[in-house]
Amino acid sequence: MPKFWIHYLEDAKEQLEHCCLIGDKGYLSHSIQLDLFENKDIKLEAPMRKI
Repeated sequence: MPKFWIHYLEDAKEQLEHCCLIGDKGYLSHSIQLDLFENKDIKLEAPMRKI
């Protein structure tokens, strides 16, 4: 994942809560997803990548 997405998600965590962010195909580590969900109730939705 490009580093700018990590910075974007940090900004989103400060400005958003109780929402669902819809993204393109990609991968976010489980720890990042869990942090966003547990602290701000931000759910991330993205299609699964083909393996």
